[in-house]
Amino acid sequence: MIKALVGDDLIESEMKYGPKFRMRGNFNIVVTSNKGQIPACHQGGNRAPDEEDRGMNTSSYEIRVQRLNETPDAPRIETPEETVRYWETVITKMPWYIPDREVCVSITVNGRLRATGHTLVSIGTLNETVVAARDVFRAAVAMAAFNVILVHNHPSGDASPSNNDNLITRRIAECGVILQIKLMDHVIVGAHGARFSFKEKGLL
Repeated sequence: MIKALVGDDLIESEMKYGPKFRMRGNFNIVVTSNKGQIPACHQGGNRAPDEEDRGMNTSSYEIRVQRLNETPDAPRIETPEETVRYWETVITKMPWYIPDREVCVSITVNGRLRATGHTLVSIGTLNETVVAARDVFRAAVAMAAFNVILVHNHPSGDASPSNNDNLITRRIAECGVILQIKLMDHVIVGAHGARFSFKEKGLL
């Protein structure tokens, strides 16, 4: 079983009589094996394997996923509260999330302010993490995102920004101007509902 996370959509591939997929959203899937391409499914539909698939050696293949249009249930993220909700319902469920470390994530947003995905920027220590602009905007550039939202946690529970948080926010915002991908907000998530929004405080 091979699992691939594309944006927020889990795609599962099971090698049994050729590749098959189970997905949420609207995608075009092309599987390339060492014998050529197998059209696995189209726009969220499944195709049963035919005799040609069964006879094809699929010991090695790659999956290319192309988003066709917006996932209907993609969450809208416009306010700090919606950003924190995305963090709590999506990010904290990721296998790489470590609650006692500072974890920084970049959320990509389209022109209608709906999340199109997220990418892990860095995992740090108890009280700091390293954030590079190239890691914040890498997925945003590839996905032609309209905005990005930077989010990270403070394991201490205190959501107040540090001097380094202020510096990083300014630098990321400046890079966004050059790339024409706006840093929509930087939200720090604390404990018991505590949060800090740079946009809400007029710092963005």
